Amino acid sequence: MKTRVLWIEDAALLDLNYLVGPVFFDGTLDLSITMSATEGLRKLTSDEFECVVIDIRLPPGDDRRWIDLYNESGHNKAAAQLGLWLAQSVLRPRDEKTKIRLDEVPRWLSPSRVGFLSVEPLREVKPFIDALQVSTYKEKSIDDGDALLDVIKSVLRH
Repeated sequence: MKTRVLWIEDAALLDLNYLVGPVFFDGTLDLSITMSATEGLRKLTSDEFECVVIDIRLPPGDDRRWIDLYNESGHNKAAAQLGLWLAQSVLRPRDEKTKIRLDEVPRWLSPSRVGFLSVEPLREVKPFIDALQVSTYKEKSIDDGDALLDVIKSVLRH
């Protein structure tokens, strides 16, 4: 049985050639992809995964809560950082700083199952990621075709 992985990444279709290829060639992983905070949350609450890889710059999707948070940022994915807020909503739902309160949280999900793959330099998001107790982060680079596979393997090792 293959290891189930969820990748929440708005540019996944653009990244198929260079990031997803190594994941499929690995042969041990069953990769699901969602491309917004709304889709990611729906998948997290309906299915279970051994690994979840999240981009920080996500569009909101069609859920009003994510749209409102995105609008507060001035319609800017980089400023909104919805991937971080999504992770906080599911990993630390009772935290007073959590911006999106959920009726249902995935009980199977823990920080050890989550990794981030994004273009932000780690120094810019490290305090937030550390607060979530997520230990896997990789900066996305067009020169690193194994980046997604590396994040998945790192999460699975933890």
